[in-house]
Order: sequence, then C-alpha cells, then structure tokens
Amino acid sequence: MNGAYKAAFIIPAKASKVFDDTGWTFRSAERLPERIMVELAHAMHLSDSTFYLGLEARESGKAKVTAIRDDSGQIEHISLQLRDSTADELRALLVAAGVNDLEVFVPPAH
Repeated sequence: MNGAYKAAFIIPAKASKVFDDTGWTFRSAERLPERIMVELAHAMHLSDSTFYLGLEARESGKAKVTAIRDDSGQIEHISLQLRDSTADELRALLVAAGVNDLEVFVPPAH
C-alpha cells in the first residue's frame, strides 16, 4: 500500500496509551476477540493473512491491518493504516458487527 494514510489502532477498552521514542505502546490485561480480524477482512476486502514474528497482516488498496499478538497468540491490539476509510467508518463497522469492549484510537498529530 503506497501513498498517504491515517494511522489508527483498535485496542481493548480502557487500555493505557503511552507515546515515547519508539511510538505508541498500549497496555491492558484484556485481549481483543479473534473475530475482529474476520470482520475487518470481510468488510474491508482484505487479503489472506500473512503471519510473521507474532504479527498477522492483511491488506487491500484502502488499508493495511496488522494484529499484534501476545506470546499465547491472543490479539493485544490492531494497527491500521487507512487510506480512504475513516476512523468513524471503522467504529461503525465494528458496532454493526457487534464487537464491543474496544476503542478505536486515532493518535493526535505530533
């Protein structure tokens, strides 16, 4: 996926957010449900998954979606690079899919 994009993250509700010299870090004992990746893949017409180093990546011409997994394989958070979609569209998609207890976080410009 080339060109300008907007960064967004799907994180567990009430996760702490810290920005430091390595970027954004999220901390939560909660994990995201597996079906989020299935819902995103279907709604955003994403490619089949590619797995590497604890990451699951999918993409389309409109977005790149990467699930960051913990040592037990559960989803800690999801990183998105959005081209044409907006965070509001992403929130609406997740609400329509009945996926709750999460936050769509769009970092402020630094």
